[in-house]
Amino acid sequence: MPPLSSRRWSVLSHLEASKPTRSLSSDILIMGCRASGVPTTAEQMHDVLQWLQERQFITVESLGPMEVASITKEGREVAQRLRTVKGVLPFGLDG
Repeated sequence: MPPLSSRRWSVLSHLEASKPTRSLSSDILIMGCRASGVPTTAEQMHDVLQWLQERQFITVESLGPMEVASITKEGREVAQRLRTVKGVLPFGLDG
């Protein structure tokens, strides 16, 4: 199973790639993680979004039952590999 740090990386990289808004719903992020080879449940996604938000890499807005994540400037720096953060591991560096 891929490490938690790869799931966090997957979320940031999918948000960075989602131009022009750089925002995605948690359901779309789950599908993106799975397509990237990172199995992800709704509960795992909720935990990842919370972790990333606590570190100000994303903001999360609740729209009824749906969560929408948006990447911040700090999160973009991580996604662009301009900043290294413990707990977020780019693909290819986890093995």
